[in-house]
Amino acid sequence: MPKDLDRLVGHGKKANLGPLVHRVIAEVHSASGSENWPLNRIELNLYQDPEVAGWEYLVVLSVFDSSFQAANQCLSKFYRRLDEFSSGLKSGERTLFRRLIYFDVVATQTA
Repeated sequence: MPKDLDRLVGHGKKANLGPLVHRVIAEVHSASGSENWPLNRIELNLYQDPEVAGWEYLVVLSVFDSSFQAANQCLSKFYRRLDEFSSGLKSGERTLFRRLIYFDVVATQTA
């Protein structure tokens, strides 16, 4: 994990975020494999919200070798799968998942 992500997940209430992030990444890979998505890679980006002091969150960015429309369709399908994933989490994990982990896509093809 990147150093700034290590800092976010390494202490306090967020200490369980590290293992949860690994499970989320595994879920992305599993969905990609079973659905045959053109997933190139996953990037983890830590953001500090400029408008809310002290709020840091993680964006799981899925980079697809496809058009944005195709990548966005994969993300829409993945959101449905995430509902099932989050229902299987413990209460504390579910809270971290909903408050601190967000998803987005990038497409490498322009058309």
